[in-house]
Amino acid sequence: MNGIIKVMGYDIPISILDKYLTIYTSGFSMAYLSVGGKGSVVRQVMKYLKNVGEIYFDKLWIRTENYSGGNSIRCYVVGEDEKSGQKMKEIMSLFEMGSFNGMEDIYEYKMVKLQVEMDNGLLVECSTKYNQLYDKQPYDVKPYEVVK
Repeated sequence: MNGIIKVMGYDIPISILDKYLTIYTSGFSMAYLSVGGKGSVVRQVMKYLKNVGEIYFDKLWIRTENYSGGNSIRCYVVGEDEKSGQKMKEIMSLFEMGSFNGMEDIYEYKMVKLQVEMDNGLLVECSTKYNQLYDKQPYDVKPYEVVK
């Protein structure tokens, strides 16, 4: 299925595989996107912004995880400059559904969450609980060397 997400002033076209999307139609239509699908959306957003020249990186890896307390997306990049790194941190924070308040020991949810507007009119939320950006490759891949 195809849709559009609005990030940093861009209307970014998104393609979501059916295996990531569950649509409920009992009385009203509602869709749920798995954390793997949310990771796919993050990857498509990063690649789109790279193609239009908004950010720069040499290599990108996305890892997603589900666990009992929520879910997370970890984004690993190699070869980004300082300006692009800051923008990518902002993008990753847009995809978070809130933040942890350690003083009160609670998770505080944002009022506005990112959504993909699908071609059929459904709005699909694509926020995860925790997101991280790392400026190195993940541990499970062999070293990536940037050729200049």
